[in-house]
Amino acid sequence: MRILSTLVTAALALVLARPAAAQSACCAITAIDARTGLISAKVTASAQTFQFKVADARLVRTLRVGQAVYANFGTNQVSLDGQRACCTITQGPRGGLAVRTPAPAKGAAQPASGVNVAVANVALRPLPVVTYGEPIVVQQTRKAGTKGPRVEMQTVTARISGRDQSANVLMIRGLDGIEKAPGLNEDARKLLKMHVKTLRPGESNSYIVDPRGAEAWMKEHPLPANLVMSPIDCTSQFMNQVAYDMCMVQYRAWQAANGGGGGGGGGGGGGGSDCDNMFESVNCFGETVQDIGEGFTESWQAMWEAANKTWDHWTGEMEKAWGAGAGCFADRQLPGPTTPVKFAINPSMPLSLEKGASKGGASGSVKGTVRLGVPMEADFKAKATFFYIPCLPFVVRPRNITADGQITVGQQLNVTVEANGSFQTTLTIPPSGGPQIPVVVIPIVIGGIPVAVLDVSAYIEGEIDFDSEGKATGQFTLATSHRSAFDFTCDGDGCSGNEKGSTAPAQSNESAQIEGQVTVRPGLFTAVQLSLNYNVLSARAGPQPYLLGVASGCAAISASQTSGTTTGIDQSSVLTADLDWGAKLRAEALAGGQRIGKRWETKLMKERHIWFKDLAEGGSSALQPAVALPAAALAAQRTDFKVRMPSCYPYAEKVQYQISWTGGATPTGSGCSWQAGAGTCWFDPAKDLPFSLTWPNAGTYTITVMLAKDEHARPFGSATRVQHTVPVSVGGGGS
Repeated sequence: MRILSTLVTAALALVLARPAAAQSACCAITAIDARTGLISAKVTASAQTFQFKVADARLVRTLRVGQAVYANFGTNQVSLDGQRACCTITQGPRGGLAVRTPAPAKGAAQPASGVNVAVANVALRPLPVVTYGEPIVVQQTRKAGTKGPRVEMQTVTARISGRDQSANVLMIRGLDGIEKAPGLNEDARKLLKMHVKTLRPGESNSYIVDPRGAEAWMKEHPLPANLVMSPIDCTSQFMNQVAYDMCMVQYRAWQAANGGGGGGGGGGGGGGSDCDNMFESVNCFGETVQDIGEGFTESWQAMWEAANKTWDHWTGEMEKAWGAGAGCFADRQLPGPTTPVKFAINPSMPLSLEKGASKGGASGSVKGTVRLGVPMEADFKAKATFFYIPCLPFVVRPRNITADGQITVGQQLNVTVEANGSFQTTLTIPPSGGPQIPVVVIPIVIGGIPVAVLDVSAYIEGEIDFDSEGKATGQFTLATSHRSAFDFTCDGDGCSGNEKGSTAPAQSNESAQIEGQVTVRPGLFTAVQLSLNYNVLSARAGPQPYLLGVASGCAAISASQTSGTTTGIDQSSVLTADLDWGAKLRAEALAGGQRIGKRWETKLMKERHIWFKDLAEGGSSALQPAVALPAAALAAQRTDFKVRMPSCYPYAEKVQYQISWTGGATPTGSGCSWQAGAGTCWFDPAKDLPFSLTWPNAGTYTITVMLAKDEHARPFGSATRVQHTVPVSVGGGGS
């Protein structure tokens, strides 16, 4: 396995220019073409490749693969012994930063011809290339929200051009992780500790480090002998006395508030809280200010400014000592190309109503089962972007994760219930908390070497509320699905995004066999989750729909008193299912398994009624308005009527009755809009709607009352079975 000399070792050729007497070989032969005399070689420190030409055929025969050579990319010459140039470079270094040979400092010894080794000029060379390995299908479900360790060694494997390659990398989070990282070169540790203190709240403080590359790099690039670092920057030489005094007062207060010990300028990283160190976590700054007071802000700002001055000073010294170009320690962006994220899954979760927690002071009993299906189809283009410091080529830091595409999400509810009395129950989805349902792992390759993975999974969380009054038994199935298109970006500050359209929800597979009424309110967040190395930086985004399902079944026989002297029997039955729907888009970022920054939310559409269906064979009689007839009706005299919904009618919102009649009668009644032969009335379905008709002549006529809709927008009038027509005999009368 090639050793990373950066997290992207294929990126640099920074090797010090030194006189020949102290110079070690920079490069090694990788291939020999004896016929043409073309020799391939690579720079040991950076894995850059180049070619040179050996004109002497006898000399070619003495060469071997792996042999050390010396290269001067300024003069395009190669030396086999470090003393004399023998050969011409025909193809310059590839796979890293552009190189230049700096002019020796005034008075410095001139290097021997052909021996001066290349150093990087970061202003001229493109940065390492980010690509993706072949996706790896995974099966093991991971628990979401698990707090990741501050330091962890991971092996990253990728299949690149048909070959498996692996690299061991350290995942390090915050100052405490840097201090505790095992096997990390001490000089590299010092530089990372300096760097993490320069970050503002909200910036990613997670590092992906190649420890072997760090060891090799720092061996070739030692720190200045006079570099002195304080554990915390209260003692920095760049902080004046006033700032120092304020810093120390507030720092000790911060220590006390966070359970820290010790004094002086020490600011180590211990403890289990992310806020045990001021430079530990992207979330700590706001929490610390809230706990201690706004005075801390000024102290933190002073320390942050001092940390940046310290960083700028010493990195400037190192750029000079290493012969690197200006800006070699500045953060650069490594934007990778997009990679497809496409999957279709249909997870299903069984839930027990008996285990649901009752709430709201409800009494009664309930048992049964719920099976929730959440079919998901996702089609996105995703991209991970990194921060990269050319003069610390053994480390990268995640910048953000972006994705653009669409997701189709359904909800399939199958409920079997037996309840008595009043109950309200809430079920957590899923019972164990929000899971990540794995799909694939996509290796991220920088400079030809695997350094990270993009873990693609589905994420589901939420609750289902159930409630009922009286007795409810039976089962029902409700289903809906919808598609949303959007893009989103998540980093240490949180997430942002753009909604790009959505489809109206579609329903299917509905059925019910139930007595009583059960109301179901699922509130689920269903998302695509993209995670760098599982918990370094995660972005999840998707729709959060509101769904209200009501299943009603009833059969009743009861006595009903008419307006006259006749007593009738009210026989009614109902079997209906009803759905309301609304949705918003939501995106959130996580670091170390914990939510960070601001959440992005936007409404897709307002909550609205989307579907109603009468499931009873032949129609539910409880959807037919009951008309109370008078004992007698006489011409030219007012005849009074009453309309109300039967006892099994399941909904409470005001309904719209459409009333029509024959015979040219004149209508009267408040709360109604009357026309010739027709009227429209809004009224409480559980109360009698009174109205009167006056026929001019005797005869046999009809009255038709239709339940058209209600205030909830249930479209009852779409079916003719919800109307009720009765005959009325009008006898002769007087004035």
